[in-house]
Amino acid sequence: MPQPSLTHPNEGGSRGNTPGDPYVHASIGSLRRHWYGAGVFREARSEDLKAVLRLYGHPTDPVLDDHSATKVFEQIVETAGLHLFVLEHGGAIVATTYLNLVPNLTRSASPYAIIENVVVEETLSGPGPR
Repeated sequence: MPQPSLTHPNEGGSRGNTPGDPYVHASIGSLRRHWYGAGVFREARSEDLKAVLRLYGHPTDPVLDDHSATKVFEQIVETAGLHLFVLEHGGAIVATTYLNLVPNLTRSASPYAIIENVVVEETLSGPGPR
């Protein structure tokens, strides 16, 4: 499987982590839709909600009702700096992750990112490429 490119499509090579560097924003832009072999890594859309909830489902977690899940999903999608991504493979959502870009008053006001809730379809989870 090819490795993802973390450079902006309009730039050559990788960029440093310079304070105030717009690279973080450019990287998110280039990750919005990235091909991974036969799959596509992209931001989640409203029609992906049920698949994302299926991936997040765990026997010990309470089940969200449709109204609550839709309300939270819309809040995530509509809030700047919050990004819910999915990996679509063979027409199915097989992985998801949640990226939060957080404003920051240190490092020349460079934001930082938190990646949470990385989930891969159990049948595809493993040690990586063989």
